[in-house]
Amino acid sequence: MENIGISAKIEFIKAALAKTGRPLVMIGMMGSGKSKIGEALAQSFGFGFIDTDAEIVKTFGKITDIFANDGEAAFRSMELNAVKAALEQTQAVISVGGGAFFQKQTRKTIQEGGLSIWLNADLETIYNRVKDKTSRPLLEKGGDKRGNVERLLAERTPIYQTSHVHVSVTDDGAASKEESIAQNRDRVINALYKHLKPA
Repeated sequence: MENIGISAKIEFIKAALAKTGRPLVMIGMMGSGKSKIGEALAQSFGFGFIDTDAEIVKTFGKITDIFANDGEAAFRSMELNAVKAALEQTQAVISVGGGAFFQKQTRKTIQEGGLSIWLNADLETIYNRVKDKTSRPLLEKGGDKRGNVERLLAERTPIYQTSHVHVSVTDDGAASKEESIAQNRDRVINALYKHLKPA
């Protein structure tokens, strides 16, 4: 087993990404840690961080209001435009909403313009992170939050599996939220290194 430190792996990944000009795109279920791990990753790389959901909120207002007033199709159109704008940045880590990669055109845009990283969290991890949140319109349907998480996870997993890099993320073995983010960030760095390193 090759023994190379995280900082050396970061330098290798940055050099490899500079050749392609592609930003990193974090995909996965809501609650999988795309924003928190993405921010930590961007900090480690010295890259900018873009959260497309946050960009949409900045321009159009709350996502729950967009869903309620304009419908999901209108939101998905805003989301595609936000993803396209984000992909114009090269040295960047981009976090996209849980359903973004599930949209055919958005997925194609991400796969062609970025390096997609699936944060694969299990049902328990996701449910524990989102159960107290009220800003997730797709989870509120019918009042069965756990059932909705389970259904969405089953529905989206085969699509998430078409991403470039897969990383299993969990809170297990971490004493705090900060430690969990750091551990999962390192898991992403290790998976990226493995993906980009010539065989």
